[in-house]
Amino acid sequence: MKRKIRVPWDKGIVGYVAKCREPLNIPDCYMDDRCNSLVDLRTGYKTHNMLCMPILDADGEVKGVAQVINKRHGKEPFAEADMKIQSPKCKLTASAMNPFSNGDNVTGNPDRF
Repeated sequence: MKRKIRVPWDKGIVGYVAKCREPLNIPDCYMDDRCNSLVDLRTGYKTHNMLCMPILDADGEVKGVAQVINKRHGKEPFAEADMKIQSPKCKLTASAMNPFSNGDNVTGNPDRF
């Protein structure tokens, strides 16, 4: 049986991005104080770098956060071009989520993460 890993809404890089509603490009996650290494410890995975972007609906409400980790197996940091590629994907994701929204956005329910 797989156990879910839940990160409190106000913790980690994802929580920071959701709160600030701004993308974050981190070349070395373990050098960033916001990095929550608990997930790596529990999964055995090593997160080297990360591009993290908010998924915002048309009203600017946070619907989620997209994470892309370990570009080229962590050997190369993400670039501005990667952010430009991911941004439309986040917008598309938000518009695809809209018809299925139950009115309970991520910022309103800390257990949804």
